Amino acid sequence: MGGMRPAATAGRGRCRMTTHTGRDAARGSSREGAVRASDRRVIRPAAAARPATDTSRAPRGGDPTIVARRILSELWNGEEHARLFDLVDPDCAIDDWPSSAPACGRLLLLNLIDTYKAFVPDLQFQVEEEISESRRAMCYWSATGAHHGVAGGVQPTGNAVRLHGVMTVALSRRDTVEHLRATWDICGLIQQLGLDARGFDAALNLPIADVRVRAISRTAGVPLLFFPVMSLPGWVTWRRFIDVYKTRRSVVTFQTIGNRLALQHAPVPAGYDIRSETAAMWCRLKEAGIDGPFDVVGHSAGGTLALDFALEHPHQVRSLVLVEPSAAWILEGLGRSTDEIRRHVRDRLTEYRRPVTVAGYARFLKQTYLDPRYDPYKSPRWEMLCTYKDNMRFRSALYTHADDVARLASVTYPTMLVRGRHSDALHGAVIDAIRDAVPHARVVEMDGGHVPHYGDGFEPFVRLLDEFHTAAGAAAPTGDVSARGHDLQPA
Repeated sequence: MGGMRPAATAGRGRCRMTTHTGRDAARGSSREGAVRASDRRVIRPAAAARPATDTSRAPRGGDPTIVARRILSELWNGEEHARLFDLVDPDCAIDDWPSSAPACGRLLLLNLIDTYKAFVPDLQFQVEEEISESRRAMCYWSATGAHHGVAGGVQPTGNAVRLHGVMTVALSRRDTVEHLRATWDICGLIQQLGLDARGFDAALNLPIADVRVRAISRTAGVPLLFFPVMSLPGWVTWRRFIDVYKTRRSVVTFQTIGNRLALQHAPVPAGYDIRSETAAMWCRLKEAGIDGPFDVVGHSAGGTLALDFALEHPHQVRSLVLVEPSAAWILEGLGRSTDEIRRHVRDRLTEYRRPVTVAGYARFLKQTYLDPRYDPYKSPRWEMLCTYKDNMRFRSALYTHADDVARLASVTYPTMLVRGRHSDALHGAVIDAIRDAVPHARVVEMDGGHVPHYGDGFEPFVRLLDEFHTAAGAAAPTGDVSARGHDLQPA
């Protein structure tokens, strides 16, 4: 691993303002004009602080304190990105960071959440005190977590992180969010983690045509690298698995370029393809100081990305698990495509070129899942899936990608292919082709359709991964998620 850039003294760069930690320090300029002292009511004193998720006693309708709690519980704690457009106005303000990027308002707040979670993955907020007046409320909050995230080339310490700040919410007469402004104790975070303020600004203002990486490191050993599907960020699609593994394995995942751009309804960049995704992800891993070899796991579109990464960077792969990969290019390269499969691919490409609608996206998900019990409208992730539905416009790259199939014969790392018993002809044929082309590849069939590792298949798939990685020798400390130039120590 290359040398890590030395961390600058905390407070350098943009972090020149005085950092206030605690409610009392935050009551200065942010409180002025927000609530008249003669007309305010204290909803909850600091001595009775409670989790931000406690909204059971709050009155319904037109109460800005409910909105404040939901911003903390749903956006910050739960990372429910669909709530961004309900709870945050387009011009929301972050008072304690003079950002230099074109990102502003909602997008800047989302970038801030992503950046905090990259360093402190388990950061959780709670309400300390609320003060309201008519349609305006002020919320004093605190947040706690631990520095287990690998980001900015800084080694995770495991040290506790404690933040404090203030947020004001104003509602319109129609009970919509008119304005949100807050201090998020950014300098407090920078100082506690020993970060370079310029580096934090770069992480916050990541170029839009780039990927965001999350890496959690609490133990030494071979890290797990989960490749996400196109529909949601990796820390959402792989959340259940990350929760299982994060205390006993280092875990890495990311958000694809297509998924990030989908949130903004941005156009597909010229030249965008599968290699754009894997190359950007590899660059981001190196810049963050994250090194392999990895145990790579990918599903569906993520399986296609994972295979491309494994072929491009074989030295970074300890083992490879592909669940229902969509790598149709292999069938064409080996002359194993059929009229049925080509028709399937043409239908998919036609679907991706259509205007994206909620009904069309629901139909696509239903067709893709290949499970008669699955109803996208009843999915707990339905609203968030809709928030990112424009990812459909980026999916053509999955079927227009091409590579040299002869490269598959050079694969030396252990490879396991997982198929759903009730999957379709395309994905079954891709798995058969990879099995025949990759030396010593193993195929496992699970109950279910295109997503056999979720639902009833979750626990069997975890056991399958554990057995496969143990057999592959993945428990040996041959690779680490670590800051460049440092040996990673369990935190």
